[in-house]
Amino acid sequence: MSSYPRLFREAAMLSFALATLSSCSSLKAPPAKPSAFLPHAAELRKGDHHSPFQLNWHSPDADAVIQSRQKVYVAPLSLAYLRPMSRGFSARAFSESERQQAARNLANYANSKVADAFANAGASRFKLVSRPDRNALTIELALVEFNPNSTTGGVLRTAINAAAVPGVDSVLLKRLKGNISVEGKVSDGATKRSIFEFSDNQENKSALIISVNDFKSYGQARQAIDEWARQIEETLRTPRSTRVSRASSFVILPWH
Repeated sequence: MSSYPRLFREAAMLSFALATLSSCSSLKAPPAKPSAFLPHAAELRKGDHHSPFQLNWHSPDADAVIQSRQKVYVAPLSLAYLRPMSRGFSARAFSESERQQAARNLANYANSKVADAFANAGASRFKLVSRPDRNALTIELALVEFNPNSTTGGVLRTAINAAAVPGVDSVLLKRLKGNISVEGKVSDGATKRSIFEFSDNQENKSALIISVNDFKSYGQARQAIDEWARQIEETLRTPRSTRVSRASSFVILPWH
């Protein structure tokens, strides 16, 4: 009996092991460089137990201030700090004017989703208000990176995964992904002082087989915004001793 099939199987297993080991550190999208939108950008740190976001900063009295407020105001998302496209497939597939229009649409979508997270959360202790209030927390968000999905990039990612190791996130695959990065700050309405700041960057999730968001120009961005809205509400509602679930970088179901 020929030994070729066995050799092929062993080679495939070795390739899978090497690819998995090399991809573990690159599976998550790296944090984006903080912008001037955040007053304490230089003080952001990784590894917050409570917050689901990649980079965080808290004032010493953040917990006390958050606990003392029962209202929340969501300010319009800012696009003033949006950086140029940095991923080649996105830049070739979209003009800057197309991206700017998409960013404006996403800003409106984000405002709506964050407001809805507070208005519709059954366990939320905050009352959503439509204007700044001295007895409310003010949530301000800024979009700092946005590289829309390229259909070509999605096709190539799917082909590479099908031909090699499904779900493995190599450096090559990361270059084919779209990404979106947001910054946020929570201020005390009475003092206008920032008490909590964060930054988070998300890109296309690695799929076991295929993800429909790979073929939607703004599917990944909307998915990230949906997750951020939930996380912002839960982070402000829950005590620091709890752990708010982070966004997964991997999906199994094709439509997620």
